[in-house]
Amino acid sequence: MVVKVLVLLGSYRENSSSSRYAKAFLEGLSSKTQIESKTINLAQKKLDGCTGCYACSPKESFYCVIKDGFEEIMQEVVDSDIVIFAYPVYWYAIPGEIKNFVDRTVCLFDMKTYGIKPSLKDNFSKKLFVCISNSAEEGKSICERAAYPVQSFVESYGAKYQGVYLSGTQREDNKNQNQINEAKQAGIKAFNKL
Repeated sequence: MVVKVLVLLGSYRENSSSSRYAKAFLEGLSSKTQIESKTINLAQKKLDGCTGCYACSPKESFYCVIKDGFEEIMQEVVDSDIVIFAYPVYWYAIPGEIKNFVDRTVCLFDMKTYGIKPSLKDNFSKKLFVCISNSAEEGKSICERAAYPVQSFVESYGAKYQGVYLSGTQREDNKNQNQINEAKQAGIKAFNKL
């Protein structure tokens, strides 16, 4: 079985800690199963925020009136077995680019059931979402707080969630070996959640 993995990055830096941790996670996962992965950097996509128009509400599947590439990314989410959000903590919170994406997932929401749209329920119930949030400051609670918006939408839509909270990270690659190892082990553990 080939596991399809989508990585959604939220860092402007090319070789960021977030991307290194996502790669370590994929390395751990690939030690257990064959994977096919794709990475999209949301920080470089310039997605607009949700306008709250609710034009998506009556549609059976996801739909958005804003045409900025969001629907194509959402199709990648639907087509994946595992979706990984990997991003730094910005001022004790989720980066704006990731938050815009999370807000736009309202297009999956069914106003009648207050859950995911029925046409997507089976798909999302089999899906694993992983949030790798990382912070230079010590203390995993900072990373947990920055992951809460992702965890909330994932759980409200009936999908599985795994948090990987890496604190005390540094820009220099050689100073983050403990966090890289932790991300790799999280990838190994993710296999058991599929």
